[in-house]
Amino acid sequence: MTQKLKAFFAVLGSGLLYAGAAVGVSHLVQSTRAGGEYGWGLLWAVVAANVCKYPFFEFAPRYAIATGKSLQEGYHLLGRWAFGIFLLITVGTMFTIQAAVTLVNAGLLGIMLGGGIRVDVYAFAIMLVCAFLIHLR
Repeated sequence: MTQKLKAFFAVLGSGLLYAGAAVGVSHLVQSTRAGGEYGWGLLWAVVAANVCKYPFFEFAPRYAIATGKSLQEGYHLLGRWAFGIFLLITVGTMFTIQAAVTLVNAGLLGIMLGGGIRVDVYAFAIMLVCAFLIHLR
C-alpha cells in the first residue's frame, strides 16, 4: 500500500470515529422515532441538545491539538474535582453506550445478512472484530 493511501485511510478512520461519536445511536434511532411520534413539538430539545453538545465537540480537539495534552490531563490540571467528575461520567456511561451501539449494529448486520443468527451472536462477532482491529493498530 502506498504512503498516500495509508495517509488517506488514517484520516478516514479517525474521521469515521469522530462522526460516530458525534452522530450516535440515539441520533439515528431515538431522534427519528421522537420526530415520528411528536412531530415538531420537540424541536426545541434538539436545538438545546446541540447547543449544549457543540462546545465539547469543538473545543476538546482544539485543546488537545493546541496543548499537546489529552483531555484527561487537562481535567486533572483543573483539579481533582474536575477529573473526578470526568471519570464518574465516563465510567458511568461507557458500558451502556458500548452495549447500545453494539446491539444496534448487530441488529443492522442481522438484517443485512438475512437473519437466522441471534443478535447477541452478531454483537459478539462485532466486538471480536473491533478488538482485532484495535490490536492491529
